[in-house]
Amino acid sequence: MKNKIILYFAAVILCATACEYDNYEAPNARFHGTLMYNNKALPFDARTDRSPLLFYQSGYALEDTGYDMAMRFDGTFSQNLFTGESYKLTLKNRDYPFEIDEFPKLPGGGYDTLYVDNVKGDIEKNFNVTPYYDISNVSATVSDGEIVATFTVSKVSGTKYAAPAIKKI
Repeated sequence: MKNKIILYFAAVILCATACEYDNYEAPNARFHGTLMYNNKALPFDARTDRSPLLFYQSGYALEDTGYDMAMRFDGTFSQNLFTGESYKLTLKNRDYPFEIDEFPKLPGGGYDTLYVDNVKGDIEKNFNVTPYYDISNVSATVSDGEIVATFTVSKVSGTKYAAPAIKKI
C-alpha cells in the first residue's frame, strides 16, 4: 500500500513538471497579405480546403504535410508563426483559376517554393495573380423565386500556361 502511494505521488509530480517543458509559447509573428490582380484584391473561394497556400515548418521532427494558410473571401490571408523559425511556403498541387507570379510551375509538376527565414514581427507579402478569365458586367436579379444573373466572361491574355476549360460558373 505504501509503495502505491509513493508511486501515485511520483506520477503526479512527474505530470505536473512535464507540462512546463512540453508546451511552446504561442506564435507571436504574423505572415499576411492579399492576392492582387491589377492592383486590386482578387476575391477567392476561401473554404479551408480551397486555400492554395501551404506552410511547412523546418527543423527537427517538424517536416510534415504542411498546413493551410487561413484565407478570406476578399483575397486576404494570414498565418501566425513562431519568431526566429524558418518556413517553406508553396502552393498545393492542384489547378487554380489563376497563376501566381511568385510560384511558377515546375517542369515535373508542382510549384516552386518560397523560403521565409528567421521570422520576426509582422511580415506582409502580397502575391500578384493573373486569372485565366475575367468576369465583368455582373448583374443579378430575383424573378419568381429564381436568381437571374448576367455577366461577361473574357479570357485574360498574358498567362504563361493554357487556361483550363470553363466547367461551371
